[in-house]
Amino acid sequence: MKEWDVFISHASEDKESLAIPLADALRKAGIRVWLDKQEIELGDSIRARIDEGLAKSRFGVVILSEKFLEKNWPKNELNALMAIEESGRKVVLPIWHKIDKDMLIKYSPILADRLAINTDKGMPAVVERIIGVVFSPDSNSPSVLSPTLSRRFIELIESRPEMSEVKDFLAYHPSILGGALGIEIAKSLFVVSPQFGSDTPDFCIEDSERTLKGKWYIVILGSPSESLFYKEYATARALKDRVQQLEALFDWIEEHPSAVEQQLASFCYGEGIIIIGRRDQLTSTERGLLKQYMDYLRLPSHSDRYGIQIRTYDWLLDALTRSESRSYPTQ
Repeated sequence: MKEWDVFISHASEDKESLAIPLADALRKAGIRVWLDKQEIELGDSIRARIDEGLAKSRFGVVILSEKFLEKNWPKNELNALMAIEESGRKVVLPIWHKIDKDMLIKYSPILADRLAINTDKGMPAVVERIIGVVFSPDSNSPSVLSPTLSRRFIELIESRPEMSEVKDFLAYHPSILGGALGIEIAKSLFVVSPQFGSDTPDFCIEDSERTLKGKWYIVILGSPSESLFYKEYATARALKDRVQQLEALFDWIEEHPSAVEQQLASFCYGEGIIIIGRRDQLTSTERGLLKQYMDYLRLPSHSDRYGIQIRTYDWLLDALTRSESRSYPTQ
């Protein structure tokens, strides 16, 4: 089995503006990406570079730009790219970047006839097309045969799951929450469903490494598909309810310190985390409103007793993607 789903071939001039953002977006979708850190320089053999990447990757994403075509490669090397197709299966996925068919046909008529995605459609459209190819049932991509943890988590939260399914997944993989909070779970306490009077938050996680002993994060989950704002940009009931749940919970904690000690022996003070909704569901106006709401929750009437943060599920995915990128073999 291949180690990577895609490798990205690009000219050095397109690295910062396109190759790196594309790689980051694909990784957030749960795709294993091989990005040529040495890039393709003037005089390099495109065949050698593609062979190097495809030896470990199921697909080759090739960013065809004016700078790419200016490189000193003969026409037969560009045509050789097409010959790498394995047993009639699609391997090379061309991306046209600020070029047209007339420009490309001068270098390779065969390549010009290959169905490609153009970056003038926008990065989301490019990413969506690649995702569709990589995760097609017959692709035999590594992330189809053996999905990454991030891919499994994405599929779960995009399936409109029951909240018990989301909670069970995070309970079984506590490193997801730990990574988002910057806590090494193996050295911390991770408590599922502690009972505080009549209330039961989803998780309590101790942070004893970076802060004074006794700080705990108290996590309450909302639905990944939940809207945070309604018409007229009013705060949604689901979000308000969870904020009120945390406020009531902290009131109870202050009034029953001995009962808290039975659940969380080292508890001194806490911070509430609400995880709800998806980042891409928020408009720019709603993101501004969310920031205002969080600023309100930090006012002295609240922050002298506790803090409350509101996060989307993309916060967990971002941390998980970073963790998986660090664990990949050296490219």
